[in-house]
Amino acid sequence: MSNFNDVSAESYPEATLEFDRELDPLLGGVQGEGLWESEEEEEAPLFEDEAEFGWLKKRIGGFVRRAAPVLKGLARVAVPLIGTAVGGPLGGLIGSAASGSLGEEEGYLESDGESEADQQLDREEELSGSFPAREALAEQLAALAASTPNSAEAEALAAAAVVATLSAKDRAALQAVIPNLVRGASVLTKLLRKHPAGKRAVRAIPTIIRRTAKTLQRQPGAPAATKANAAASVMAAQTAKVLRNPRRCAKAIERNVRAARAAKKTNSVSASQ
Repeated sequence: MSNFNDVSAESYPEATLEFDRELDPLLGGVQGEGLWESEEEEEAPLFEDEAEFGWLKKRIGGFVRRAAPVLKGLARVAVPLIGTAVGGPLGGLIGSAASGSLGEEEGYLESDGESEADQQLDREEELSGSFPAREALAEQLAALAASTPNSAEAEALAAAAVVATLSAKDRAALQAVIPNLVRGASVLTKLLRKHPAGKRAVRAIPTIIRRTAKTLQRQPGAPAATKANAAASVMAAQTAKVLRNPRRCAKAIERNVRAARAAKKTNSVSASQ
């Protein structure tokens, strides 16, 4: 049975330290002030300097490539844990079976595990020029969950990020399983923060939740497909598909940095008015 101690914390510390040195000054520290000031679907602004973001994008990509073995190991441990947290014992069995298949087939996500639905989600997750305030808030909460030294606070922030990630339409369709998704995100946050490189991947949680919500609502028979076992299977799969795919994981972290930065700037402007 997988557990929180299955992944060593000794690998790739230099990648994590380099990422921290380059990311933190650019963000200027992600503060929590003003997080709850607006619920309107206003769009957060772009980076003032797109060249600046291009530079950071390369650093994120390099970090994710170097940390890929650790992230793949964390994904394998996470899948059954998320299955249990979201779907109970049966969800855990589903997650354990999926975790075993990840270990047997290293190229699973890059080849046979990819579908047209996965590719469609990738296209939808491509960075756009702006973010609704709700999405920017969710990304800022995830950034705080990745950076806080307090584990309990990190899990609470990740739970809040789940709710903020979901649109009103998502919340209506997935109402029965939102508490399950929150439990899954809390468990994933706890696991990822066990490893320095995994801690940075907490920033990918809003992307995992968005992909999970879209997949659940597109399944045949939705909303019946939004029951706990289906949610467990989908969230576990999307966690693996993000963490085990360096390109996808880098995109998720890029999106987080961009949106969290935009949200911080928007909050600063609001506070000064």
